[in-house]
Amino acid sequence: FNWAMDEEALNSSNPGAEFGLKLILDISQQDYIPYLSSAAGARLMLHQQKSFPFLKDQGIYAMAGTETSIGVLVDELERMGYPYSDCTMNGSDVPVKNL
Repeated sequence: FNWAMDEEALNSSNPGAEFGLKLILDISQQDYIPYLSSAAGARLMLHQQKSFPFLKDQGIYAMAGTETSIGVLVDELERMGYPYSDCTMNGSDVPVKNL
């Protein structure tokens, strides 16, 4: 819906379920092959706009034929570096490198 690396994010200006994103999905359950797929539905995930969604590891499953509502509270955490803590800003001062 709102994933793009260079595009401006679409925002909701009011809180509450009436002003959020609403979707009606056609699951096409008749096209599912028995014994190959255990369920029919959609995988839903909320993530930052410029991050890639890893649906296999995260998200929730919305079953076909049901209504699903997700409430979200966004919290931002900023780790402060010296002199407040020993946190590193970009990892350049840490001897271990990510693979």
